[in-house]
Formats: sequence, C-alpha cells, structure tokens
Amino acid sequence: MNKIYIIIFFTILLVILIMMFTGTTIVLSVDEPEKNVENFKKGDTLDILGKFNFNEGDWCAYLVLSRSDYTNLNNLLPKRNCLKLEDKDLMNRMKQEWKMKYTEGDVATVESYIVFYKNGKAIFKSGIVLDQNKEGFQSSSFGWIEPITKNIIVKYCKEFKPVYWPILIL
Repeated sequence: MNKIYIIIFFTILLVILIMMFTGTTIVLSVDEPEKNVENFKKGDTLDILGKFNFNEGDWCAYLVLSRSDYTNLNNLLPKRNCLKLEDKDLMNRMKQEWKMKYTEGDVATVESYIVFYKNGKAIFKSGIVLDQNKEGFQSSSFGWIEPITKNIIVKYCKEFKPVYWPILIL
C-alpha cells in the first residue's frame, strides 16, 4: 500500500515539475468582475483603465495566454501561458497610455485574457490579442477595441513576469 502512495506522490511531483519548466500553468478562473455595458460610437476613444486608482489598495494583473495564440504571438512576449504584474507604477503608465479606439466590431475567437485584481477581487477582465500584426481587447462590455498607439499593449505586457506555479486559481 505504501508503494502505491509513493508512486502517486512522485508522479504528481513529476507532473508539477514538467509544468513549471515547460511554462504551463493550469489557470482556474473563479472570480468574474461586474460587467458594465455602455453605448459607444464608432471611433470613440476608450480609456479602459481610467477609472481605476492603482495607488489605493493591493493591485495585480494576470495575463493568461492560450497555447493556440503562441504561433502568432508577438516575439517580445515570453512563451508562457501565465504572466503577472504587481508594479503599480507600470499600471499607472498603462492607465495613461492605453487609449483605445472603439470599432463597433467583435472578434469571435479570443482565448487569451487579461484580468486586474484589487484586494483579491477581479475588477476588470477582457480578452486580449497580442499577435505580431494585431493587438486589441475583446469584451462583452465594449466589443473589439484597438489601441490608438501601435504596439502600446505589447510594450507593457512584455513587462509582466512569468508565473511558475503549476496551478493558479484566479
């Protein structure tokens, strides 16, 4: 009987080590932010982080990348499926520079996403595209939006740090 427990223990340990070194984190999302749907007109400028005060509270952001996005993923980003940002100064710069253009469109197959947490509660979540030729956000709140400044999303997402935990519950 003890032999079975030892085999199970080492199997689990081996799986965890493989996940850590291959850049795979199992991400379980359990907390969803409130959805606020607003009416926009094509061409409107959206300030998606404008209402957040990153100087108050404990903030962090997670970038969860789908493996299917790796083929077209911008080369400046690491090939890991979960990245984290805790730098409030960087979040404040993102707030200033992430100005988006409302397109009236939708992108159906966005699997990667970004989520901002304040004091352990999800405050903002959106699908994200970080391809070599295209970047933007997709959400049921605003549809597809693109940055006014080219490559501004990648500029900040490349500063996120890899998460090495094999399992992460968000």
